[in-house]
Amino acid sequence: MRRFAGDNTITEGNAGSEGPRSDERFRRFWDVLAPKLAGQVSSSPPALSSFPLEDLHMRELRIHGRGGQGSVIASKLLAVALFREGEWVQSFPAFGVERRGAPVTAFLRFDDDPIRLRFEITAPDDLIVLDPTLIEAIDVTSGLKSGGTILINTEKAPEEYPKLLDRFRVATIDASGIAIRHGLGSKSQPIVNTALVGAFAAEFGLIGLESVKAAIYDEVPAKQEANYAAAVEAFGAVRSAAPTEVSHV
Repeated sequence: MRRFAGDNTITEGNAGSEGPRSDERFRRFWDVLAPKLAGQVSSSPPALSSFPLEDLHMRELRIHGRGGQGSVIASKLLAVALFREGEWVQSFPAFGVERRGAPVTAFLRFDDDPIRLRFEITAPDDLIVLDPTLIEAIDVTSGLKSGGTILINTEKAPEEYPKLLDRFRVATIDASGIAIRHGLGSKSQPIVNTALVGAFAAEFGLIGLESVKAAIYDEVPAKQEANYAAAVEAFGAVRSAAPTEVSHV
């Protein structure tokens, strides 16, 4: 089943069974929700019965790129692939001016249960960065949870990002080079989204290549074989390094 909520939001899911409803899940949910409600509630979590507990083990992903790189399509491809793996998903872009080269942000939530939250993601579990220059240009790690993974489109090895490795897991993939080799976009403006979807599949282990292939053939109207080949190449080429120090506060 696929449900759409507005022109820019895709919500998909299945009627999966409810997950465990534990206090620990609620505490993790409150850690995410409290910053969004700053100034409106006390610092102590409210009663457990106050929130829809099916959202407590939800995972949130934020995607940073530039206009023309395919950030929004990347979030849709991941949503479709995760849906095929049995997840409920929600994918949407940040609203605003989206001109070529300007920073663009897209969001993805996924869960075993229906998702009821409806706001932008400010405390993501993980990040995807389509353009490595954004790491210096804006605070891409804003709100990112300690120990979260940052998947970066770059030729560099993960160890070349020591400041990020202080708190986060870093994975890198030369998605631009892969896209150019497969004729996706131009040398000056490669379309890197499908390569990063393949790298995500390898790094996170949440979607298989068959689901990636199905998503590409569903959502990408041109060069489907080349896009899938780029995803497969990236799947086998991603590198990662664990954080050197993680705060558990």
